[in-house]
Amino acid sequence: MKIEIKMDYNDVKVIRELCNVTKTKSNKEHNLIFKWDMVNGLLIVHATNSYVFNTVEFGKKYYPKFIIDDAVRDNEYTYAVVVKPEHMLVTVREILKHKKSTVDETCKLVLESAEGNVGRLIETEGESYQTMDNLYFDFQFDEGSHLNMYTIPPRTQRNDYNWIHAVDSVLDNFVRDLIERTKLNGVEYLNVTPDVMFVDVEQYAIATKIMNMNDDMRATKIRYVKNNLYLWKSCMSDDNVKNKEAIVMLMKHNTTGEELLTKYLSKVEKVKA
Repeated sequence: MKIEIKMDYNDVKVIRELCNVTKTKSNKEHNLIFKWDMVNGLLIVHATNSYVFNTVEFGKKYYPKFIIDDAVRDNEYTYAVVVKPEHMLVTVREILKHKKSTVDETCKLVLESAEGNVGRLIETEGESYQTMDNLYFDFQFDEGSHLNMYTIPPRTQRNDYNWIHAVDSVLDNFVRDLIERTKLNGVEYLNVTPDVMFVDVEQYAIATKIMNMNDDMRATKIRYVKNNLYLWKSCMSDDNVKNKEAIVMLMKHNTTGEELLTKYLSKVEKVKA
């Protein structure tokens, strides 16, 4: 039993940058979460470093295929698997060393059960997922002489409950905040939008890099949502990405920007004088 999705060169590039999102200056562990939504025909990848939360949906051209005994079947579950970004990063870098045409022709991302037709149940609060053990790139090169050369090490998925639950909680809380935000109008709307937002430029650049990958020229939409910046776009680039979303957590400071404003106001007064 396995699920596979076609991965072109540009799709692998997006996976590489999602691995880079998880880089952090602290020693805190971070992971990637892959969710295979079989009902909607999407591969959803979550990546976060605690300051930037990126979600990319693959499924614009190629859909995940659920396969049992070499036959494509229907499936109603969402499958979830957690992956160490450093393992994935080494893998995608190796793949991207090859010719674009070779990757476009042969590369697939596969989630497979190590125990035949077996799926395990993961339950978080309000959500339940099936999972399988092995996530790997099925990639052929040198006239198809090598199969499955780049493999992501299997993990014991029952130990990853906390990660999946944490991601679900972030998304649930954010959606609630977003709903409240969209209900506001007029003066209420203006009053919750800060005049000065303390944004970590490096983190913001990470979010915009994902948004603008692969010459995606469609405008990115941005909204302020309760101490977060929310970025999103439906994609028109030459890859299998359908949607991109990013939540950039704003830096909290004790100052309100008054010192900076006073500094420049004093300069204005001197110019007037």
